[in-house]
Amino acid sequence: MSGLSYATSAISGCIQTARGFAKGPILRSLGDFQGQPLSAECMNAVSGVSVVCANYELICHDFQEHLCDFAGLPRVSPSIPGCVQLIDRWLIANVAFISKVQSAQQAANTRIPITSRERTVHRPPRYGRAAIMSVGNDATSLALFDVKGCGVPPGEVPEVPKSNGLLTLEEAIFEFTMEGLVYSALRHAGNDVLPVPAYAIIDLGFDALWHAPPLNRRASLLVRRAQTRPEYQWGEADPGPSSARLLLQVEMCLRRYGISASICGAVRFRLSGSGGCCTLSRDGRKLTFNDVELDRIRKETGYTGKNDLIVDGVNVQLALGALGAGPVRIMDFGRYHFCSSFNSVAYSWWKRDYEKLVGEFLRPNDPGYIQPDPSLTMGSTRDHPLYAALQQTRVDYEYSKCDRQAVSSMIHRFVVASTTHLAG
Repeated sequence: MSGLSYATSAISGCIQTARGFAKGPILRSLGDFQGQPLSAECMNAVSGVSVVCANYELICHDFQEHLCDFAGLPRVSPSIPGCVQLIDRWLIANVAFISKVQSAQQAANTRIPITSRERTVHRPPRYGRAAIMSVGNDATSLALFDVKGCGVPPGEVPEVPKSNGLLTLEEAIFEFTMEGLVYSALRHAGNDVLPVPAYAIIDLGFDALWHAPPLNRRASLLVRRAQTRPEYQWGEADPGPSSARLLLQVEMCLRRYGISASICGAVRFRLSGSGGCCTLSRDGRKLTFNDVELDRIRKETGYTGKNDLIVDGVNVQLALGALGAGPVRIMDFGRYHFCSSFNSVAYSWWKRDYEKLVGEFLRPNDPGYIQPDPSLTMGSTRDHPLYAALQQTRVDYEYSKCDRQAVSSMIHRFVVASTTHLAG
């Protein structure tokens, strides 16, 4: 086998996760983010970190030349001795960084053991607690990582529980496993829109402070394949009808498998009526519409005025290839839910100001409104014994009652058990 071998046999001793992955696109240059103004920022390395789990096959696929360089071997080397341990060291050396604002305080986290080693990272607009980190000396052939949980940017202050700049291990494991389940579902459906794959979860060795017991939760990094985003997510453009329809199609495809990105309440509206009047609110805040607009919304949502009606905005997040070219991907799985049935109106907006409720609507009685297929659904996944076992294993790991191999192995078992019915 030419190139760095990423077959299972070549990485013996590795705890594998049962997950395929989209082959591309793979960004190689910061220039691929053309149009997005990247904010450069200096971060400090964190000491005492460790890899909890990783998709080693994916890492070898995406970074063959970089790993060979790191190992001091020719770029066409068929294998690397100690491949798993080498990848772990390579990841830690290149992504285990935290923002200076985050490490300068202890209101949102316990003390962060930073070192004097620094690296310049880049944040796309509206990127919150994530950043793009790069590896390599060739500006046109970098190893790029999208790292989530690396702290708030300059000018912001970490706040508990929201906007604390961190990602808990519980959140990271959920995203990592959900990405695998979503990939299996969309691949089974023959859908060309696949998830942006995650490379690894890294234990940062300190705790994020929380607003409810347990007050301390392990802080971690979720390391993903770097991707660009459509302009409406970072600029002033509107999504438009075509993007809105695509997002709605992906949401409905996932619902066939009992998965939804949109019933989490992140973008939820309520239509209420009494005495012949209709009001529309979001998170208890009344929204203002004129009579013509309200009449349009009533018709498009099928609101009769008899009972409150819930409208859930489609929360699928798109990612694009270099300069917006190449296959479309989806990312950010932290708000995804398992569900055995759906009954709210689905709404995918055309306008960037989604509170105008202008866009595509699907009502529960519409032909294209999808309910889970009993033979395919993962809607009851949270009730599976392995789901509870995975949560307990994560807790045991945080209290040093088990090692990373136990966590990685349990993730593997959980993903296999949840997707076996889709194999073949």
